Amino acid sequence: DASEDVRDEPVQYRSVLDDGVVDTPGQALICIRREILRMLQIAEEMIQPVMEMFERFDTDRMKTVIATDIHLNNALDGIRHYASALPQEKLKSADKKTLRHLMEFAIAIEAAGDLVAKTMLPLAQSKAKANIQFSKEGFDEIQALHDREIANIALASNVLISGDVN
Repeated sequence: DASEDVRDEPVQYRSVLDDGVVDTPGQALICIRREILRMLQIAEEMIQPVMEMFERFDTDRMKTVIATDIHLNNALDGIRHYASALPQEKLKSADKKTLRHLMEFAIAIEAAGDLVAKTMLPLAQSKAKANIQFSKEGFDEIQALHDREIANIALASNVLISGDVN
């Protein structure tokens, strides 16, 4: 039973898209925002261990992070299907613009997950296999970039919730 499978998933991996409000654009757009917020949390979960993986590579942890990427892919697919089910005749011009921006945001988050799963972690694995060490300065520079990315996720979440880009 599919509903049992969903209940077995940890809450952060369960979609918050509500088919019951898809005919009400304002409520449907709020659901999409909530789903994107969930995507940001999953992306942060994936990005958080990257620097640790560059220091002390762990194959099992890499597999776990890569497996998490499927949740981002599923969330984006869900948002695409949900958005396509919105009754176009009920969407105001501003709603259509908001929906377009939300879709772009969701696509960018999913791409960030792919970057971690398909680029960053394989680089960490290659670094470990070749027994390459970063200089302290090099590692500190990369760590600072990583810290800024984590801070940017928090900022993106705030902007998503508030709608205020200033």
